[in-house]
This record gives sequence, C-alpha cells and structure tokens, in this order.
Amino acid sequence: MSLKLLPWTAAPAPTPTVGEMTAKAGIHRAVLWFVAFYYPSIPFIGFGGIAYMFCFCAMPDDTFSGCVRRRDLWRLTPLLLCAAYMSLLALVSMHTRLFLPRAPNAVLTDLLDVGTVRVGIPLAWLACVGTGAGFTFAIALDCVFVVLIARVLAIWSRLVRTYLHSGD
Repeated sequence: MSLKLLPWTAAPAPTPTVGEMTAKAGIHRAVLWFVAFYYPSIPFIGFGGIAYMFCFCAMPDDTFSGCVRRRDLWRLTPLLLCAAYMSLLALVSMHTRLFLPRAPNAVLTDLLDVGTVRVGIPLAWLACVGTGAGFTFAIALDCVFVVLIARVLAIWSRLVRTYLHSGD
C-alpha cells in the first residue's frame, strides 16, 4: 500500500554518491579545502576586472569611460550579481564535496552543468554586453540573478536538510 501512495519510499539509495566519486577520483581532502577556499573568489576577481575595465579604462566609446564619476554604478550591478551567482554555485559545489558525501553525484553534476554552463555563461555574456543597454535591461538582469541566487540557496538548503545528519 505504501508503495502506491509513496513511490519514492521504496527507491534505492542514490548511486554513485559525491563521496564515492571523490574517493574514486583520489582527491585528497586537503586539496578540497584549498579549492574550497579559493574557488568561490574566482568569479569576483574576474567580474571585478571586467567592471574595472568598463569604468576606469579609456575606451574609444564614451559610454563607459568615467562611469563612476558620473554616478552610473547601476551599470555594474548585473556584473556583480553574476559574480555572486557563480560564486554561490562554487560554494555549494565545494560544501557538497566536503560535508555532504552521501548526496547523489547527479545533483552536483546537474547543478554545475546547468547552473554554470547552460545558465551562468550565457547570462554572464548578457551581463557584460548589457551594461551599456540602459537601466531597464540592468534591472531586468538584476531580477533574474536575484531569482537564480534564491533558487540555488533553496537547492542548497534542501541538500543540507536531506543529506547532512548529526549521527555522522
């Protein structure tokens, strides 16, 4: 009876898990900690450099040069929110690898594949190109990034509630 009402109760444990794949790859825990410390900062360094280029570097087009002096900082918000989104994906990935070894590896793979490659990179391109498109485009991109950040936080909290147990 419970099989008809709750079909997921009879589901087998997810295989392979993140811990199994990490052990199979032979990645030492110290390396994971090193990567966990530096990996989330890479998007901020990259997008910070792009924002610096847009605001302070001399460009032939006068659209971006001196945007900080003209108080046009709203042009940079899509870049910074894109950095926050990509950094959050990196943080969730490393937290899953370090503290959630029983989580299914498919969740981590899908999070990185869909979140970074299929969503993050096209939106990063739009954030770079769209900085000169006007404040309405910047606000629309800001809203998209805020929704994506909230969704990644929801996925992360669900992973932690499901696969982090105090008995481990």
